[in-house]
Order: sequence, then structure tokens, then C-alpha cells
Amino acid sequence: MNIADKELLKIAEFISNQVENTESLQILKKIHQLFVESNLNNESKILLDMMGNRNTSSKTSSQFKNMQPIKILKLENHIEDMMELDHEEEKILNLISNEKIIYKMKGLKILITGRPGTGKTTFVKSICKASGRQLYSINASKLISYKLGETQKNIDLVFEEIRSVYDNSIILIDEFDSIIGSRDLDMNNEYHRMIGNFNKSLDDLPNGSILFAISNRDDLIDESTVRRFNVRIKKNDIDIDKMMSMFLHKVAEFELKIDEKVLYKILKNSLDKISYAIVDEVVTKSLIHNQSLVKSLIEILQLDTTDLIGFDITYRDLENAMGVSKSTLQRKAKVK
Repeated sequence: MNIADKELLKIAEFISNQVENTESLQILKKIHQLFVESNLNNESKILLDMMGNRNTSSKTSSQFKNMQPIKILKLENHIEDMMELDHEEEKILNLISNEKIIYKMKGLKILITGRPGTGKTTFVKSICKASGRQLYSINASKLISYKLGETQKNIDLVFEEIRSVYDNSIILIDEFDSIIGSRDLDMNNEYHRMIGNFNKSLDDLPNGSILFAISNRDDLIDESTVRRFNVRIKKNDIDIDKMMSMFLHKVAEFELKIDEKVLYKILKNSLDKISYAIVDEVVTKSLIHNQSLVKSLIEILQLDTTDLIGFDITYRDLENAMGVSKSTLQRKAKVK
């Protein structure tokens, strides 16, 4: 049952109490019958009972009041094993492990910004896995409605749910800038009030709560909101050593063939084309086609032999790394 269903239930209850003419009631009953024949959840059946039978409105109104709260946050039931934490992740893990500091800081709020593919989400998942906490996440863009009033209601519901699950959990709000943009970019007074209310909700989070917010653009977030975060991390660059560690972790897990020297040179010379997400893409391609990681990476990045030679990689190195003969590579270079 999504957020809109709650409002729909209220509308249905109103309709069932207001409709008087027989023709309208017959239409509602036909709609009701069509849906009852389908496999609906209990909440949907209650809604349709309201629409199809006015005599049950008092009963369904009572059922509506006793419904379970709507769940907006997504519980990440499975977080795959991560490699060893880097220095920055270790510092945050140590901070999270110190409950006295978290309470003294009145909750830990961490803002991570940086261009896409720099490992922001992976950072949070690594911390969560290492700390043994549950991870609840929400994509902020899903809370947005064309009506600011509805957006505010959705935000209120999220914070209400956060207060009910924060114990031994980490909360992740992704695409944070999509909902809390800069007030300098929008002069609408209602929008200003919404940001003010959001800031107050951040201030009122329980003392033991841990919340991460992720954004590709920190310049799009209102400065008053940024100040609410007691830790701010920028991740704009790819750490080649970390990416190599990610590849080696996968190699050990899936027993794949790898030439570390060639792989490192390709990554070092392709920083404008790569992100941490490419690791899983390369591994998947290698497993499907039963080929080396280097060959899969070259194909995904669409590099030709001339590019690779320009990376100070010899034909012999490529032959060993890709499983392709030196003569074949040289012919391709000449054709190019």
C-alpha cells in the first residue's frame, strides 16, 4: 500500500457516505465486484468495500483506523560482503561505534556529496555491514509531489518512520538535493517553509540516530540544511588503489583471471570513463563470456589496441592479459 492509498481511502470513505442516487451506487458496486475477483491485499479490499457498499462504511472506517502504518523506508535485507574498509570509512565506523559521542552530538548526521560513480552508496553500505546495523533507505525523489503540501506530508511520514526504526539502524536518504534544493533557486514562500520544517525534523531526530544523506551536487542543497550535518564528506575522485582492491576482492571470490599490472595501467588512464560501479559490470561480463577481466574491461570502455599501446602497455602484456595472440593485436592496430 503506497502513500497515495491512504488519501484514497479517505476519499472513498467520503464518497460512500455522500453518494445517494441508485445509478451511482450501482456503478460503484460494479467496480467493487471487478476488484474483489482479483487477488487484492486487505487494505485494497477495505477501500473497495467502502466504494461498493455504503452500509459497511462505519465498519470500514473502524478498520481504516486500525490499519498498519504505511512503510516508506526500504529495509535492505541483504548487503553483500564488502572488502576491507579504507581509512575514511574506518574513521566513520569508529565514530558510529562510540555511542557516547553520538548522543553528545545529538545524533549523527553525515552528508556525502560527489559526482556519480565515486562510491557514495558503497561507502554507506560498507559502514553498515561493518557495524552490524540494519540499513533503511529512501530515494528522496520518490517523496516529491507536484503539490508542495503533499511533499511535506510525505516528508513528515518519513521522519515519523525514522523515529520508529532508528535504534541499531542506519538511515540513508539518496538523491538528497532533489527534495532540499537551495532557497536561492526558488523564491516560493511555501517552499521556504518546507525547507524550514525539514530542518526542524533533522534537529528533532532522536539522540541515538544515525542518518546519511547522499547527493551528486552539494551546491544545490540549501546552506541552512547543510549546516545541520555534523560530518560532511566529499567524494569527487576515483581512488585507483581502492578500485584495484575491489577487483582483487572479486577475483578471489570468483576465481577469475587477472593481470594486475595491465589492469592498473588501464584504470589509471581511463579515470574520465570509469566509476566504482564498473567493477561489478566487468566481473559479470567476464563470468558470462568466460574471459579475463582485462578483456572485459577493454570491451566495456571500448578501447582499441592503439589506445592500449598509448597507455605504455606492450603487445606481449596484452597477449597475456587478454588471451589474444600478439599477431592478432598487431593486425588490429594496423587496420585502425
